[in-house]
Parts: sequence; structure tokens; C-alpha cells
Amino acid sequence: MNKPLLYSVSHYAEDKPVIIFVPSRKLTRTLARDLITHSYVDENPKRYLHCSSQDLEKILFHVNSRALREYLNLGVGFFHEI
Repeated sequence: MNKPLLYSVSHYAEDKPVIIFVPSRKLTRTLARDLITHSYVDENPKRYLHCSSQDLEKILFHVNSRALREYLNLGVGFFHEI
């Protein structure tokens, strides 16, 4: 992930949601993984999570994708059309 994008997401996602549009499914998952990796490097893996665990559990129950469940649990989601 390029540094300007990482800086922008880190800056704006501190207190509100951020949406990033990317051109491919592969890049969508790669970008989500990069955001998670960056949050672990900063020693704050749930830095993008802005809801309670109870609210999140209700949502995660309905998610089939293991990767998406894992990322949502850390506050990062991804979506790309099939």
C-alpha cells in the first residue's frame, strides 16, 4: 500500500468510517490485509473498530467468509462484486 493512502486512512479513520474504492477483487483483499498489518505494527490492532463487541457479534454471526469475519473483528471490512 502506498504511504499517502495509508496516512489518509490512518488520519481519517481515527473517529469515523472510511471507504476506499479499488479496481479489483485481489487488490480489495490486499488493501484490507495491509491495513490490518499496519494496525498490528502500531500495536493497536483494533484501531479502526468503532463499535462495541456486543454489536459486532450480532453482525459477525451472519458473515460466511472467514477472512471477512476476522477483518471485521478488527474494524476493517471489504467488498467487491462477484
